[in-house]
Amino acid sequence: MLDLIKIGSFISDMRKEKGLTQKQLAELVGVSDKAVSRWETGKGLPDTSIMPELCKALDININELLSGERLNADTYSGKAEKLMVDLVQDIQNNKKDRKIEILNLPRRQQSLVESFLA
Repeated sequence: MLDLIKIGSFISDMRKEKGLTQKQLAELVGVSDKAVSRWETGKGLPDTSIMPELCKALDININELLSGERLNADTYSGKAEKLMVDLVQDIQNNKKDRKIEILNLPRRQQSLVESFLA
């Protein structure tokens, strides 16, 4: 699972390291300063469409962004693999949640449906 608080803190640290305000970073990547604030407080993630620009502005890579930390050569590969697994799990969990919501079943029947969706 992605740690939004850790990622947000990392974005904030990297932004400050670059000497940028939230507004300046927002202008560089084409979003509002409120969006940057949401990321930095762990209330959301940057949209995937702007991640490359955000990483360029902060001089980091996407694996570092999603890990919420600087990665050296030794840890890079392992973190990349863990991130991929986490992302796939998040996608699978979201699909299950959406299917259950659509079906709008009573709680006691949801576990039965979940077992079929697994």
